[in-house]
Amino acid sequence: MKRSKPQPEDFREALERQDWEKHAAEAWEASGEAEEWSKQILSAWRLKRSGLDSRLMIHLHESPVSNGLFFQPPEEWDVKAQHWLLDRLCARVQALDYKLSFTEKHHEFLDSGLRLTEVYYLKPRVEGAAPWNQRYGNIHLEYRKLSDRGLWLKIMANQYHDRNYSPALAFDEFIPLLFG
Repeated sequence: MKRSKPQPEDFREALERQDWEKHAAEAWEASGEAEEWSKQILSAWRLKRSGLDSRLMIHLHESPVSNGLFFQPPEEWDVKAQHWLLDRLCARVQALDYKLSFTEKHHEFLDSGLRLTEVYYLKPRVEGAAPWNQRYGNIHLEYRKLSDRGLWLKIMANQYHDRNYSPALAFDEFIPLLFG
């Protein structure tokens, strides 16, 4: 998407939520909407794994070293709350003994509007001598929106394949832990 007129400069910053955002996310969580969205995503993932389609636009990525899912939030989902879903997933991954390794909020000014990408990158905590328990591998969580429309949310698990790490746990066991 090329720019035809002068725009502010794109910029990147650490992804940090303000206190008001944290309070709004807590209210969203308490409303039951977070649980409902999680049920819808988990159901859509299960259907897709079975070769069936669902109301949610969901895509799977499967390879020997990287597994993931991408989904497009329905238009009726509050675009502000979609950020909180990303934060909820990050907290769930951290509860599985992962540490937050990297965060980023990327602002891109396009002719079609502001494209915002938010990223959390998490790594399993490792202690002692190798081989280390990699659990599900490194976890990449990413949310992208364009102006006031959520484009997609991505969850990727990237595995280590060397003698310093134990074999990764199955991605099919990971998704229900995030959304179940």
